Amino acid sequence: MRPGSDGARLKLNQEEIDRGLDTVGTFLRIWARHAFNLPSRNAVDTARELEAWATHLLLGQPRPGEPDESAPRGAMARRDWAGVRNFIAALRGEESEFVQQAVSDFQETVHGLVSRVREAIAEERVLDSKLAAQLDRLREAAAGNDLRALKAAAAQAADAVSVVLDAHRTRQAAQETEMTARLTAMGARLQSAEQAAEEDSLTGLVNRRGFDSELSKAVSLSDQFKVPSALLLIDLDHFKTINDTSGHPAGDAALKAAANVLTRSFPRRGDCVARFGGDEFAVIMRDSGLDEARRVGARFVESLRAHRVLYEGKVLHLTASVGVTEMIPGELPAAWLARADSALYAAKVAGRDRVAVA
Repeated sequence: MRPGSDGARLKLNQEEIDRGLDTVGTFLRIWARHAFNLPSRNAVDTARELEAWATHLLLGQPRPGEPDESAPRGAMARRDWAGVRNFIAALRGEESEFVQQAVSDFQETVHGLVSRVREAIAEERVLDSKLAAQLDRLREAAAGNDLRALKAAAAQAADAVSVVLDAHRTRQAAQETEMTARLTAMGARLQSAEQAAEEDSLTGLVNRRGFDSELSKAVSLSDQFKVPSALLLIDLDHFKTINDTSGHPAGDAALKAAANVLTRSFPRRGDCVARFGGDEFAVIMRDSGLDEARRVGARFVESLRAHRVLYEGKVLHLTASVGVTEMIPGELPAAWLARADSALYAAKVAGRDRVAVA
C-alpha cells in the first residue's frame, strides 16, 4: 500500500460524512420551509424544531429540548441520530394522518352528495311510474264506451298529475336547498384549505407560494391591460442579532410587528403583502408606478423605524431595507424579481434603513 493512502482514505471518508450531513441538514431545512399546521402543533413550532435538529446535526449544537449549556458542542458533540429519526417518524406520521383525514372528509362529502342525487333520481322514477300507470288506466277508459268510467279515470289522472307536480316542486326545493348547503360547505372547506396553503402561519400574510402566484398574475394583467405594477422586496436589518441576543420568540415578535406595520402601510385591497421567507417580505402594488411605490416604501421605512416592539420588558428597534422596481412590459416574473433583489442589495450596501430603486 502506498504511503499516505490511509490518510487519503480517511480524508475521503470524512468528506463523504460531511456531504451526508449537509444533505440531511438541507433536507430538514426544506421540510421546515414547507411545514404546515397540524392539530397537535403549528407550522412555526415544527419549522423551529426542524431547524434545531439541523443545527444539532451540522454544528453539534444541543439537540431540541436539551437545556444543558455545558454539553459538548461542535465536532466533539455526539449526534442524536436516534432522536432525529424518532422526531421525523412521529412528524411524518402526524402529517400523513392529517392528510388522510382531510382526504377522507372530502371523499365523504362527495359521496354524500352523489348518494343524495341518486336517491332523488330513484324517487323521481317511482313518481313517474305511478303517474304512467294512472295515465294507462285513463287511456283504457278512453278506449271504451263507459263515460262514467272515463270521467272517473280522468279525475284520478288529474289528481295523480297534481300530486306528482306538487311532489316534484317540494322535492326540487328541498334538493336545491340541500345541494346548495352541501356545495357551499364543500366550497368553504376547499377555500379554507387553499387559503391555509397560501398563508404564512406566523404573520398571517401571504406566503411564498401565494406570492409567486400573485406575481405571475400581476405580470399577466400588466401585459394584457397595459397598467403599471410595482414590486418591493423588504429585508429587516440585523434581524439575526435579535434571534442571537433575545431568542427566536423575540424574533417571531419582531416579524409579527413588521408584518403589522406593512399591512398598515399598504392598505389597498389590490396590494399583495407577503412574507417572502425568513426575515424578508415582499409587496406587489398593482396599478402603481415607480414613484408611488418609492413613496409608500419610504413611508413604511419611517413607520417601522418609529415603531417600538416590547418583548419581555425589552424594546426591540426595527429598521428595514427596501428595493423597489416597476415592471417592464414583456418582462418575466423571475427577471422582475431579480431586479427588485438588486435594488434591495443596493439599499443594504448604501447603509440599510432606506429605499433603493432599480
